[in-house]
Amino acid sequence: MCGIWALFGSDEGLSAQYLSAMSVAHRGPDAFRFENVHGFTNCCFGFHRLAVVDPVSGMQPLRLQKFPSLWLCYNGEIYNHRQLQKHFGFEYQTQVDGEILLHLYNKGGIEQTAPMLDGVFAFILLDTANRKVFLGRDTFGVRPLFKALTDEGFLAVCSEAKGLVNLKHPAAPQLQITPFPPGHYEVLDLKTNGKVVSVELVKFHQCRDPPLHALYDPLEKLSSGSSRGGWGGGGGAERGPMGAGGRGALGTLPSPHLLFPGLDLETVKGNIRLLFDRAVRKRLMTDRRIGCLLSGGLDSSLVAATLLKQLKEAEVSYPLQTFAIGMEDSPDLLAARKVSGAGQGEGQHGAPRGGGPSLPPAGRVPPAGRGAESAPFWGGGPSLPPAGLSCALPAPRIPAPPCRWRPTLGASTTRSSSAPRRVSRPWTRSSSP
Repeated sequence: MCGIWALFGSDEGLSAQYLSAMSVAHRGPDAFRFENVHGFTNCCFGFHRLAVVDPVSGMQPLRLQKFPSLWLCYNGEIYNHRQLQKHFGFEYQTQVDGEILLHLYNKGGIEQTAPMLDGVFAFILLDTANRKVFLGRDTFGVRPLFKALTDEGFLAVCSEAKGLVNLKHPAAPQLQITPFPPGHYEVLDLKTNGKVVSVELVKFHQCRDPPLHALYDPLEKLSSGSSRGGWGGGGGAERGPMGAGGRGALGTLPSPHLLFPGLDLETVKGNIRLLFDRAVRKRLMTDRRIGCLLSGGLDSSLVAATLLKQLKEAEVSYPLQTFAIGMEDSPDLLAARKVSGAGQGEGQHGAPRGGGPSLPPAGRVPPAGRGAESAPFWGGGPSLPPAGLSCALPAPRIPAPPCRWRPTLGASTTRSSSAPRRVSRPWTRSSSP
């Protein structure tokens, strides 16, 4: 995850506003940058980077030589960027997944860009040639995005609300900060004085509808029993007998083969297994080592088992390390340890490094490769620690005792410095920058 921040039409000097952006520095420990937008008064981008893909040339705001008027700041992962690149023949300048947004926008505009993205994302896209600003967020709102827009046209955007609350502005502290709605993109006109005017807010995808990107991604196709392809044999619009409120007579969901009459039960099971496997596989897009969070429940255990299988198939040369958090003697933590196969901790105590990570590792799954040191994958968030420690929080008491830490059996207490092995319709546009 990264931290994105941008101002348009600030009434205060930009140097007085930069401190506000530093309040989200925890979202990007690897690097940060501030860059002014030349030709527009008091407009700038701020970016805190957690380098997951292309550590060398992936710094933001992202600008390409072939599209000099386009600026992009985004947080997230675009899982299908390679499929789209191959389908449309785009020539990449970097290896960053977010570069696909600039190519798609140049080819088809924002209205055909956002629906094509399979991933989790929040973005700020600036087109200085056409004086447009675009904001967007993924369908389910996995990546956060907040904005503040005044009647005078001052726009501030950030990954977290705390990056906006201390902005210097005549309307402060009454500056209204709102979360950007998931599954939408917004179009704003940009004036030469840096102020903006909102033009439209568009919902680009309904959760119940097949996504547009499925047309270009064969992995989105499901088996429909006797016939192949399609979305569950007709898009799932046709449904079997159900009770009031969309449920069966006893208040339980009907069997899958009743919801989709064209599919037999075994086909439904196979489709679920297929989709689950692909959902895990596409999230292996990283240049960093991969880890897995365990809660001790069924869902995370299935993810860990599937991930371990896929890492073995890819012949990844390091063990899969897992992470968990829980109260002392918590059955969830015990279950997570059982899944990880690491056994009990050594019972020694130590202090957490830095400011105290909030999601320390509970153990590690048996090695997916051989002879490599285990290290966590930081791409999932800032809460994964650099050390192999397990945290057991005591049950709540008054007064609350301090956090107790104990190292996990066989877990590494250092980070490896070696680079990990990487697991890895045409449009016409009315105007172009």
